[in-house]
Amino acid sequence: MYLYRRWLLLLVLLSLPAQGLAAPSRVALFLPHSPTAFWQQLVRVMADAGDDFGMELEVHYGEDDHQRYVRQIQLRLQQPSKPDFMVFKPYKKTTRAILDLAEAARVPTITFNTLPFDSERLLLGQPRERYRYWLAEFAPDDEEGGYDLARYLIQVAKQRQPSGVEQQITVLGINGPVAEMPARLRYEGLKRAVEEDPLVELLQVVNVDWRRSEAHRVVGKLLRRHQQISVIWTAADVLALGGADLLAERGAGPAFPVIGGFDWVPEVRSHIRAGRVQASVGGHFFEGAWVMVVIHDYLMSGELDDLDVRYLSGMGLLVPENIDQFSALFNDEDLGVDFRRFSRVMNPLLMQYDFSISTLVESP
Repeated sequence: MYLYRRWLLLLVLLSLPAQGLAAPSRVALFLPHSPTAFWQQLVRVMADAGDDFGMELEVHYGEDDHQRYVRQIQLRLQQPSKPDFMVFKPYKKTTRAILDLAEAARVPTITFNTLPFDSERLLLGQPRERYRYWLAEFAPDDEEGGYDLARYLIQVAKQRQPSGVEQQITVLGINGPVAEMPARLRYEGLKRAVEEDPLVELLQVVNVDWRRSEAHRVVGKLLRRHQQISVIWTAADVLALGGADLLAERGAGPAFPVIGGFDWVPEVRSHIRAGRVQASVGGHFFEGAWVMVVIHDYLMSGELDDLDVRYLSGMGLLVPENIDQFSALFNDEDLGVDFRRFSRVMNPLLMQYDFSISTLVESP
């Protein structure tokens, strides 16, 4: 019966004239930050997915001011022409206030990019539990990403040791602000990787703002304090770039330390090709596209039963060995991905969503 309903819905959609689907749904995206390279990538991919589904995307940036962020959302939801859907990133414990606004405006909402803090969760509950219009939450698997990055960097550091020698691998961590959930989860992944290997020692982890200059300054101080460093693990590409800048200025040799981060930003991709950075975990800017897939399917079917309350989107490890394989996903002109093939409404045989990076690379 369930599969029959989905086939019936697809037949109805296909039978409609083009103008029948023309009243485009408007999705309002709220980001608490400024439009950095990562967020620009995410918005571009999200807009591409919206085009595939005939949906319009409007984007608002909060410029790292949490009060401005909430006020911005409040003013938008008070306008006579409300968005059909709202998507926002939880930021500095503003989630409850924003969900209250969405509930009052009766605007269906999805949170994405990170999960609320545990302390917030006690007040919020799960999507659809206390807030009827909070339909789902998306987040990258940051803990697994932190683990994968650490494991790869440790492996590369070991490969650079003299043949037949097993020396201690020493790790420095440059993490983001302690108040940010992605930083916390990525650090948990780092810790897990270190604890698994008796030959690895985590010397120190320092929390900084997501700024290149901060990483440059801190890495300089840490290299003066710790003489032998094998790995510099960072929680963002912007931090990896700051560390790589410092190493280049000091004329660091090709062997140590190895360095990596998160986000797949364009400059890091060129650094990976040149050997100045060894790895980047990323692809989570595609999460915006996955959100649009789910929004489309919900708007078309109206079936909450088909909608999970939480989606953990996968990330990929970008390294010299696979950077060419992923290169098509970095095309500014055409991603070459038709996001309609990930819709369960448009593809009734799909029993579940596949929001992995590998499925994009394999996409025809």
